[in-house]
Amino acid sequence: MKPRAAHRTPRLYVEGDYAPNVALGLTPEQQHYLSGVMRLKAGDAVRVFNGKDGEWQAKVQGQKPRQFALVLDDLKTAQETVPDLALAFALVKRSRTEFIIEKATELGVRALIPLITDFTQADRWKPDRARMISIEAAEQCGRTVLPTLAEPCGFPDWLSRMPDDRMLIYGDERRAEGATLADGMAALAPHDKATLLIGPEGGFSRAEHQALSAHPLAHAIGLGPRILRADTAAVSMITLWQERFGDWAPS
Repeated sequence: MKPRAAHRTPRLYVEGDYAPNVALGLTPEQQHYLSGVMRLKAGDAVRVFNGKDGEWQAKVQGQKPRQFALVLDDLKTAQETVPDLALAFALVKRSRTEFIIEKATELGVRALIPLITDFTQADRWKPDRARMISIEAAEQCGRTVLPTLAEPCGFPDWLSRMPDDRMLIYGDERRAEGATLADGMAALAPHDKATLLIGPEGGFSRAEHQALSAHPLAHAIGLGPRILRADTAAVSMITLWQERFGDWAPS
């Protein structure tokens, strides 16, 4: 008999209360993935997490394809602690919004906040789709905690409810000449709570710039010599913040 090819142990987000020997049910999509795509059999290992109890080792239980359950074995990795970093972003085209959700999850953002600004041209938001993208990104990158996903909010309402203990950092397209993201981030004082704000493709309106300028903890940083799309700006700002203040920073 030809042996099965070696494969990487699958990793899945599976809801439930985790404890040794507990059996977890799977969705039809997860059943298909484990049996039809990964070709797992009874006794094969799967890594699982539920967003609150760390990562566990589990084993496939059941002989019939697409009728699997997973039985928890033991805890392998403790629940991670991610920096208190939120990303607020104006909704853009669906594919670019999905890119922002995926990459922000991979880069360790704790909260995702979609906004509707004066120049926002795309206001469609599918929470189930957004959650699925975030879950898939977390499964791939090794996260054990999912970012929270807020419902879309109008910019003025969101800004008026900003806590007064959070640094607010926003990309200002008007500061392109002689300014870089890295310089702007390096000039900021350390702060353990921060929200990064990304505007729409058309930038912020005059009224929004005025509101941001009046905010006591808002800091504008330049986006460099080139015009960045919203998704590019989001990845760049998260990366630089993580490197300077977050869990990429030297200890």
